[in-house]
Amino acid sequence: MQLCHPDLVNDFLPCASLSCYLPRLPVQFTSFVGREADIAQVRDLVIKNRLVTLTGAGGVGKTRMAIQVAGQFSGDSSDGVWYVDLAPITDSDLVPITMARALGLPEQPGRSTVDTLRRFVAERQMLVVLDNCEHLLDACAALVLALLEILSSIDAVADQP
Repeated sequence: MQLCHPDLVNDFLPCASLSCYLPRLPVQFTSFVGREADIAQVRDLVIKNRLVTLTGAGGVGKTRMAIQVAGQFSGDSSDGVWYVDLAPITDSDLVPITMARALGLPEQPGRSTVDTLRRFVAERQMLVVLDNCEHLLDACAALVLALLEILSSIDAVADQP
C-alpha cells in the first residue's frame, strides 16, 4: 500500500516481491537464488505447451520453481496467474471445487463445477499452477483433460479457414 498526500513524497521504487504483483501466488519469505537455467527451461516449456508437469522427489523445490516461473508470467497472461494448492485435499471429488474456489468462481446451480471451469477457462488467457497433485492423480488428470479438451476445440475452430 502507498499513502499519497500532497505533503508526502509519492514516488517510491516498485515493489520487489512477487506477492506485490501477484496476490494469487503464495507469499515467498525467502529470496530465490540460482537455478537460472532451470527457470529458463521451465519458462520455455510453459510458453510452448499447454501443460507442463514438474516432477521430482519431495523437497527438491518443485513448488518454489513453479511459483518463481509463474511470477514471470504476470504481465504475459491477460487474465492472470492463478495458484491452486491441493495439499489439504484428501477427497478427489473436491479437486474441481478447490480449483473453482481458487479462481473465485461461484457455484452455479444446474451446472457441474467442471463445466463452470471449462466455460471460465475457455474465454481466458491465463496460467494456472496446480500444486500438490501427487495424491490425487486421477482426479487431477481428469480435470486437466477436461480443460485441455475445451481449449483444443477452441484451437481447432480458430485454425479453420
